Amino acid sequence: MALGSKNKKDKIEFDRTSCVVYFLEEGEVTKERAVKLFDNKKIIDKSYIRVVIGGDASAIASCAFSGYYFKKINSVTIEDGVTKIGGAAFSECTYLGYVSIPKSVTEIGKNVFRSCDCLDTISVDVENPSYKSIDGSLYTKDGSVLMHYATHKNDKSFSVPKGVTKIESSAFYGGKHLESVKLPKSLMEIEEYAFSACYSLKSIEMPESIASIGNSAFYSCSALETIRIPKRVEVIGKHAFEYCEALKNISVAEDSETYRSISGSLYTKDGKTLIQYALGKGERSFTVPRDVCNITEDAFKGCKAIEEIKLPDMLTTIEAYTFESCKNLKRVDIQNSVDTICAFAFRCCESLEEIVIPKSVTKIEENAFAGISNVKIACVAESKPKGWHEKWNPRNCPVFWGHKILRKKMIN
Repeated sequence: MALGSKNKKDKIEFDRTSCVVYFLEEGEVTKERAVKLFDNKKIIDKSYIRVVIGGDASAIASCAFSGYYFKKINSVTIEDGVTKIGGAAFSECTYLGYVSIPKSVTEIGKNVFRSCDCLDTISVDVENPSYKSIDGSLYTKDGSVLMHYATHKNDKSFSVPKGVTKIESSAFYGGKHLESVKLPKSLMEIEEYAFSACYSLKSIEMPESIASIGNSAFYSCSALETIRIPKRVEVIGKHAFEYCEALKNISVAEDSETYRSISGSLYTKDGKTLIQYALGKGERSFTVPRDVCNITEDAFKGCKAIEEIKLPDMLTTIEAYTFESCKNLKRVDIQNSVDTICAFAFRCCESLEEIVIPKSVTKIEENAFAGISNVKIACVAESKPKGWHEKWNPRNCPVFWGHKILRKKMIN
């Protein structure tokens, strides 16, 4: 019998150091309903907060317990009768360590436990027909989808079980102890943010079966040094390796029909698009290959070593955020082929000393040079073209119009 049948009112029970928050009334537990109960000054001072969701509640809405009010929740007990847990329902509950899921839950949304940094046990009733728990982590009942890894576990290495075909969005997000992960031969898909913010992750074994790597899949894996892209991978999402500051080599299977590696960086197979520069290579200067006509946004973002870059004469657009936070970048050689510089392209390039903008550039978007104070901007144009945004240079760095281009040698 669900607790809700005994008492239809949501309530809080306090003792000296802890409290239990009960959601017993009928109907979905929404964020508004949760905030109403948690907006209580007595809760703030408690060292242990337990949430009990009674069976009469029926469902937990998306983002119901996500946000400031709920960060200190330590454990969640969901009683039999609840059938649905909405997406991101408990995301950012940073102190949440334990969750129990009853047999009645048949639908769980994505990112439910994202940024739950202390989560070490997700328990699922063995009679649940849709989900199961293996060593504290959450899987679909058939074991084909790893939905969430218990990120607070102290294991430094982890082998994803055989039979898993998909790693769901944010499944390992923030797994701070993991240093190595072995993926099974059955795996076909890594969804967005799957390994994002795994700051200790140094290596990951990618099987030949993988076909898709989602957006930001390895975002901010700052210790990751090497990764191999298997031949069957047809899709690598945006920002997949953004802020992988130690990444020295992205290798690609030679028989891949979609991607290739050139000097450790990732390109499309035809070599015309530079997807991700290997940020940890340690090069002071870099010349983008002459056949490249596209550089994806964020491709160099956060690169600490590089000081000078020469762009190819087939490039027409410098995409948004391409060189953002390249802290030591002093010089960029822009060719006459470039006609557009997008928003935030050079944001926070604090060491940039001088940049020459050729006459071919007819459009510069807002904040293209934001976060820079000392750069000298030399423009070949005699005056600001109409296509340049009013706030293209928000800190009013000195601009010199009518500049004559003199090419300098790159650093050896």
